Amino acid sequence: MSDEEHVKQPELQDSTISDLLVHLQRLRQAVPVNYQLKAELKEKLLQRMKELEMSRGETSGKSPWKRKKFWWAVSGIVLLTLSAIIVLSVADPIHLKQQGVVTLPADGNAERVDLRKDGKAIAYLSEQHELVTVMLDGKSTEQHRIELPETDGEYQSLAWANSGQQLAVAEQDGAAGRIWLIDLTENNRSGSFRLLLEEPGAKVHSISWSADDNYLAYTKESEGQAELWLSSTHSFAKQKLADGTQPEWAPINHLLAYVADGQVTVIDVNTNRSKPLGQGTSPSWQTAEQLTYLANGRDMIAVDVNQAAEDPEVLPLPLQAEQSAVRTRWSRHGKKLLLVAQSGKQLIISVATR
Repeated sequence: MSDEEHVKQPELQDSTISDLLVHLQRLRQAVPVNYQLKAELKEKLLQRMKELEMSRGETSGKSPWKRKKFWWAVSGIVLLTLSAIIVLSVADPIHLKQQGVVTLPADGNAERVDLRKDGKAIAYLSEQHELVTVMLDGKSTEQHRIELPETDGEYQSLAWANSGQQLAVAEQDGAAGRIWLIDLTENNRSGSFRLLLEEPGAKVHSISWSADDNYLAYTKESEGQAELWLSSTHSFAKQKLADGTQPEWAPINHLLAYVADGQVTVIDVNTNRSKPLGQGTSPSWQTAEQLTYLANGRDMIAVDVNQAAEDPEVLPLPLQAEQSAVRTRWSRHGKKLLLVAQSGKQLIISVATR
């Protein structure tokens, strides 16, 4: 082989690597990715390529045969590293663990059900003014029923505190919206009640607890305007945060996700700085950095709130053909997912895992 042919060999290798990078980029967009692994492996790959670039300069004066061996080694390392990124960083798929744990009428509010943060129980509001807790042990679904305070209103939404020992319940009548706090006994068989707040002439719903359970975020609707409000759980202090609905507090206190004009947004409650993420509903935090939301009735979008939102990951949900997802909620460590799906005239409440 001539020296001229040897000199052209690195260019052919560079072209092959470029084509491979383009192909792997397309493949990565088609599969969900574990963000932490992806970042670590990407950093290692970039560092390795810098080292190889330096080595390339050192080999420029060597014989054509040695340069050929060097570039074959480069190709092998790049292929191995990129394969590791694809194989190791693909996120675990979402699959059903317990399907149809509870079935509710489809005309009911999907916010009537919530997952306990440890993933071991769900709670929902029955049409008989009862709070029902369902233990999830994989074999049975033991239920406990607690009668709610008698009022002229209707209980419409609830949220389980991070401690697992309290729930917040929103009640609505024609005159006002109210939020009640329920302190549960250890076995969830009974509870005590306390009226936290009342909003005359308004509707309250979409409740979320802060990570330390010291605050509630909720939606207040009045005269067609939806607003996000924050309330202390220990006093009557409250304040407006932003216009929007469906608040979801992150595992760290200062970040809150919500929906405004169909756009999922994250706001820092300390600075009021907000960041739009994409069109969707039902935001839920899988980790302190990763947020998911429903983009349609079939798929869930996952984004890292610390990275650019232009490259979200799509997580297909385990739904039957006639079902459409309307609400999702992650457990504390992002291993279990509450999945509320509408099927005809019913809401099917299931638990999925990753």
